[in-house]
Amino acid sequence: MTKSDERREHQRFESEFAVQLAVRDGATPQGTLVSQSRNLSLGGIYCHLSRFVPVLTKLQLTLLLPIRGKKKGDVKTQLLRVDGVVVRTTPEEEKPGVSDYEIACAFLTIDDETKKTLARYIREHLEAQMESS
Repeated sequence: MTKSDERREHQRFESEFAVQLAVRDGATPQGTLVSQSRNLSLGGIYCHLSRFVPVLTKLQLTLLLPIRGKKKGDVKTQLLRVDGVVVRTTPEEEKPGVSDYEIACAFLTIDDETKKTLARYIREHLEAQMESS
């Protein structure tokens, strides 16, 4: 794939943390799933799920980000809520007996404060990776 074929606007990086996904049907969430992230960017998230979620499903995502505190080793969880839409599901269709799915969600709405917190988390995570290398 050439750089011109890449559609992502934001670089992704591997990061694992808990995510709650609420399927949205109209204005209210309809059901909640618990997931684990695989990777993250300012534009979206890739998650592991135990159940099939079709492409174009709208979700309300609650990210439980482990944010580093000022003291070394101090970590606190910060909840971020964003709306998203499933843009890819693997496998692409529901299969009997399969309980291992992955979904890619693009963020639809993200307010400035949430975007700043995500950017901070990404920056700190990348800095920590560079320090340990």
